[in-house]
Amino acid sequence: MIQKLKLPEEMPDHVRYEMAATEAYAEVVVEHRRLGMPLTIWKDGRVVKVPADEVPIPDPNEVLERWKAQQQPAR
Repeated sequence: MIQKLKLPEEMPDHVRYEMAATEAYAEVVVEHRRLGMPLTIWKDGRVVKVPADEVPIPDPNEVLERWKAQQQPAR
């Protein structure tokens, strides 16, 4: 499962929302893999079914790391 990090208090809400959405999507992918069900997605103007094991599991912590990197002063 995804390891949750302690979030900085100064982190803006939009980053928290993006992390929550990414975590929810990751849980859907994991559940579909567990059940052996394909994911239904929109691709190239059509609805297609993709085997769950072909869909990467996103990491919400990458959202946090990207935000932290943006907070670093430019050199």
